[in-house]
Amino acid sequence: MDLVPRVHRAGQVPIALLLGCLVAWVAANLLRRQVAEPLAQLAETTRVSPAPELSASRRARRRRNELTELASNFDALADKLAEYERELVTVRHASGQQIIERTANWNPGCAAPRH
Repeated sequence: MDLVPRVHRAGQVPIALLLGCLVAWVAANLLRRQVAEPLAQLAETTRVSPAPELSASRRARRRRNELTELASNFDALADKLAEYERELVTVRHASGQQIIERTANWNPGCAAPRH
């Protein structure tokens, strides 16, 4: 009598495994659609030309996935932003000098002292 429930349970194991695999597959696809694909799109959107100081061997040692690509893209964006900021300071300084020179030419009595 005890043999029949064991055989019945043994027949349910493959069905339970199949259902478990199906649930895992559905969950993996949802996770991919909800997390991995948007990260890949964000990584693609933030991609800029690689920084020259980042050597090819260093790039090869990194694991290539969406998060590391996104991190390196943000590093490159930060480098570009710092470069633009340096250029802006240079342009502002040059513009200030031009204003001082033009003001001195326009009204010689108002010239700022030169250092």
